[in-house]
Amino acid sequence: MTNPKVQHTILISALGEDKPSTIHLFSKAAKQCNCSIVTSKLSATGDSFGLLLEASGTWHAIAKLESTLEKLAKQQDISLQVKRAQTTKNKESKVPYYIQAISPDKVGILFALTYFFHKKAMNVDELNVEHFIAQKTGTPMTSISFHTYIPVKANLTSFRESFLLYCEEYNLDIVMEPLK
Repeated sequence: MTNPKVQHTILISALGEDKPSTIHLFSKAAKQCNCSIVTSKLSATGDSFGLLLEASGTWHAIAKLESTLEKLAKQQDISLQVKRAQTTKNKESKVPYYIQAISPDKVGILFALTYFFHKKAMNVDELNVEHFIAQKTGTPMTSISFHTYIPVKANLTSFRESFLLYCEEYNLDIVMEPLK
């Protein structure tokens, strides 16, 4: 039998036609199933939306939410993917860091930035990419921000130096600071 006090997590990805009620329908479903929305990212482009949502609750509440979301997806013609997330015990102590890179917009910037962390077998979390036009010059720009976790046993000075040198090769202006 499952412990009713243990919290479980579900990850939800949804795509569909953008309507004013979209986020309300998902938050209502979570509330009715006694689940909490932990994180949510919604993006609308043209007449379509993309939603990433993380919810938590008891095993029973999550099961109820899965069923409710299937019905909602059929009613609203929404493409839906749902996955239960497994909690893992982290064996290694890590320090969370915030990283932001800004540069003139060009193809491959995200690849170049994430490749550095891929080579070091480090995860990238909470990734956000935005394109904008520089106010004074009209230059198309890209801003990339994310969190990563640096192992405590790593030499932070050496890591920072190698990362900054790597970013200079790609003309990336970087902010790197520990999360509090």
